[in-house]
Amino acid sequence: MEQIKLKLYITDHNKRSVAAIVNLTRLIEGQLVGRYDLEIIDVLKDGERAQKDKILATPTLVCHLPNTLTKIIGDLSETEKIMTVLEFNN
Repeated sequence: MEQIKLKLYITDHNKRSVAAIVNLTRLIEGQLVGRYDLEIIDVLKDGERAQKDKILATPTLVCHLPNTLTKIIGDLSETEKIMTVLEFNN
């Protein structure tokens, strides 16, 4: 199975961004061990990348999968839905 490239766009370390980091870390360490490449990008420090990926809200998880690009917006607390998206597209 190919590695899943994940980019999590956050705004500083506000409450929703911290929750997204915690929820995503829990998910990938529990169910995607060794199958992902995660990069966390603060839009306040790297606005150009956020603009390039057309990020309109944070936190946003960008999933680069073999045949598709998926964006998930929010604190990533609905891990079952996220796994469904990742498994379905991988």
